[in-house]
Amino acid sequence: MSSVKSDLPLIPLRDVVVFPGIVTTLFVGRAKSVEALNIAMSSNKKLVLVSQKDASNEDPDAQDIFKYGSISNLLQLIKLPDGTMKVLVEGDKRCFIEKVIEKDNYTLARVIEEIDKPLKESESKNIVRLIKAKFEDYISVTKEYLPKLSQQSIRLMSCRD
Repeated sequence: MSSVKSDLPLIPLRDVVVFPGIVTTLFVGRAKSVEALNIAMSSNKKLVLVSQKDASNEDPDAQDIFKYGSISNLLQLIKLPDGTMKVLVEGDKRCFIEKVIEKDNYTLARVIEEIDKPLKESESKNIVRLIKAKFEDYISVTKEYLPKLSQQSIRLMSCRD
């Protein structure tokens, strides 16, 4: 796995995970997060979005966020009358947050961008086999509750061999 390091504005998210390839709307109101958006908007429109461990925490620090997040593109920013912002973001790449850097009125994250190498065919077959086994376990546990779904799932899984 190759990696690229960079320092980007950080926004902790409450009860949201932004995955690479996902486009979503966020409402941002905390002062540090609003300033991080301003910094991103005035530079390359890239920022780090990461979920916080406790959504009720108003001022999360490095220990209060997860270590993996998403380097995301800021697609659109609308300033709302109450001082908050509505933003449209697109998750771009998965990243590891190596260090959180507190600035005066915003937060930066030193991130290691993770560049995945394609799986070998044997690895992907093993992963598919593992997923099928776990799914079959799930079906066996839930078939009395969802008989129709279980029958359809079993037929679908047998077609994929």
